[in-house]
Amino acid sequence: DTGIDENSCLFYDSVNGHVTRTPKNGAGVVEKGQRKVIQYVQYVDDEDEEYGHGSHVAGSIAGKMYTGADTTGAYVYDDTEAMGAEKYLITDTTKPDSTYRWSASESKGMAHEAKIAFFDIGDSSGGLDTPGNLATDLFPYAKDAGAKIHSDSWGTSYNGYSTDDIGIDQ
Repeated sequence: DTGIDENSCLFYDSVNGHVTRTPKNGAGVVEKGQRKVIQYVQYVDDEDEEYGHGSHVAGSIAGKMYTGADTTGAYVYDDTEAMGAEKYLITDTTKPDSTYRWSASESKGMAHEAKIAFFDIGDSSGGLDTPGNLATDLFPYAKDAGAKIHSDSWGTSYNGYSTDDIGIDQ
């Protein structure tokens, strides 16, 4: 997807920091001791577009709000006004709660106890660059990290069965 923002309260890890990045075509690094993101393959880059799709999708699937004592650097997105998102530090008491109230019991993904192995195919402007051969250049990283489920929420304006679709189905 477009990237994942590890400073989001859904992925934040004050003990271990950010997971070590695996460069394009590099040997996959897996850090099982991380709170949420255990692998980050920077196929294109290592950042998400602003208010990014990758962070949204990963958070909806496996995010879990950070509830540790040290929240320095973690932030939330205030989504109280449609398309007027603003990020602010989770410790900023001058900001209003979002519509989700940012409670740990409500701010979590469907599989919130899962860990995330992330493959970044997006640039900071939202463009995507998928590997030419998904079977050899994308899926092995997830398998090596122990992934049992793979989400490919890439989207396209093409209304047909593409080579990426074929690669995923194989």
